[in-house]
Amino acid sequence: MKGIQWFQILLLPFITLLIPVHHCAQIIYTDIPDATPNASYPLDLNNDGSVDFIIQFGALDKIQCYPQDFNSYAGAIVGSNHLPYAMGSNSNICDSLSEWYGTDSPGIMAWNDTLGNWVNATERFLALRLNVNDQHYFGWARLSVMAGSTSFTVLDYAFESTPQQCLIAGSTSSIDLETKQTLNISVFPNPFSSIITMTTSKDLQNAIVVLINALGKTMLCETSLYGSSFTICANNLPAGIYFINLFQDNNHLFQEKIVITH
Repeated sequence: MKGIQWFQILLLPFITLLIPVHHCAQIIYTDIPDATPNASYPLDLNNDGSVDFIIQFGALDKIQCYPQDFNSYAGAIVGSNHLPYAMGSNSNICDSLSEWYGTDSPGIMAWNDTLGNWVNATERFLALRLNVNDQHYFGWARLSVMAGSTSFTVLDYAFESTPQQCLIAGSTSSIDLETKQTLNISVFPNPFSSIITMTTSKDLQNAIVVLINALGKTMLCETSLYGSSFTICANNLPAGIYFINLFQDNNHLFQEKIVITH
């Protein structure tokens, strides 16, 4: 699967002012020949001809991410170092991630075998945010880092073409908004302390419910769900903001922010 693939969801047309305009969410996915550059990789996340991020291998076996213009990556500060997250698949990429760092704060992905979330990482995801006309677009790049941080490989990348639309790391198709409306999915209560229920208007088969925290980490995964009502127990999770996601047949059907209180 090479080149750019477009995944588009066609929604009902705008008819009257009483019916809201439905935007057509789509993920633009780019599968490239695995690239292991000697020095740097210029990442054009939205394929518009401009470099958005530079992934660079430098002296002393250091791999860094350099955002260009007003773009940024998600990460954290440890000591005086900015460290981009190395996220797993199905992690949530959104403004809710704790911190985003831009041009003035290049991130150390890996430095030798001692510093950075990307040390010896295999097929992890770099959470990225584009700034286009003061609007944010979220995306990811999948990379692997060799032992000792002596080189890195860029595998593929994608971004959500709808501004402010959250993205799941590794996803190549948007949330199926049309199916979501047909299923009439809801969750309640919200906020909740221990038990939350998800209901749909039609029976599902072999569905998956995933809870992801505000840092993009999968905290709970319930598989092999059947029927039209699912009860999720979150007694063991700390209080905070989460995102509940519903999948079926590799389709992302639903995502909603929820709050756990104790």
